[in-house]
Amino acid sequence: MKVFDWLNVFNVSRLVAVLLFVAIFLDPFFLTIFLENKFLIGVIIIALLVTSITFGYDLVKKKLSGVTDLVRKYFFLSLSVILLFGVLYFIVFNLDHAAFKATYPLDAYRDPFYFSAVTFYTVGYGDIHPFDTAKIIAVLQMILGSMINLVVLALAIRKLKY
Repeated sequence: MKVFDWLNVFNVSRLVAVLLFVAIFLDPFFLTIFLENKFLIGVIIIALLVTSITFGYDLVKKKLSGVTDLVRKYFFLSLSVILLFGVLYFIVFNLDHAAFKATYPLDAYRDPFYFSAVTFYTVGYGDIHPFDTAKIIAVLQMILGSMINLVVLALAIRKLKY
């Protein structure tokens, strides 16, 4: 594999998603590097959009080689959507601290991603509540998460059936 083949838009966008995911779990310092720079936030949003769209397209339009291929694509699709909405919640929270209420003091860097994962899977623990603009974004994420989960479930059933 040539270096230039690896450095295409799709692979770079996946790399950005993985780096952001790792930064969330390592230390808030690494997360601030990504989220304190407006240019980097723009790059992250574009990279996560590209990753979400390519994995979504691959999931629906391309022939899956098996259930493991389906699970791999579902994992990266759901991860990129959760990270994308986490960045959006981070932006909303930093523009308006009243956009979220919680039963504990919110961590401006990690809690938006936690809330995004809880919303994507429609768990709704009740420890963080969105208001105003954040509610609209949360509803959009719930709809998208439900659609993705239903499509993957249908594909898995069809794959296991035939």
